Amino acid sequence: MQKRSKKGFTLAELLIVVAIIAVLVAIAVPLFVSGLSKAQKAADDANVRSLRAAACVYLLTVEDDPSKNDDVYSSVFEKGTTDGLLKLKANVVVTATLTDGNFANLTFKIDSTAKEGVTTTTSGTTVTAKITQTDLSSAKFETGE
Repeated sequence: MQKRSKKGFTLAELLIVVAIIAVLVAIAVPLFVSGLSKAQKAADDANVRSLRAAACVYLLTVEDDPSKNDDVYSSVFEKGTTDGLLKLKANVVVTATLTDGNFANLTFKIDSTAKEGVTTTTSGTTVTAKITQTDLSSAKFETGE
């Protein structure tokens, strides 16, 4: 009688390996999806902060350049402040579209019910941020000197 040489794996061994791989995938996929959602939230928060900073710069420099939209300035700031400081009429909401990392179509309005955040639709990404008097008062800009 000849001895058969054992080559390959048995069905039971293959099933065990497949089961181990399935368990590892079942653990890894939710962690990966959770990591993606956390990264998206961090990116959205960064976009809101960037829009707030860009809008503050715009509002703080709009009075220095008469070619900029005077309607924005008059709709956002109180007129005739006695101490010479810029004062917002109320919390200002700025909305912009985000395209290729750049903000466009900034709109300013007074709205106490608007929420900050990022909305993505088929037509693009819209970022909304609130600007308070504290944001303008605490804005610090470095000069190139």
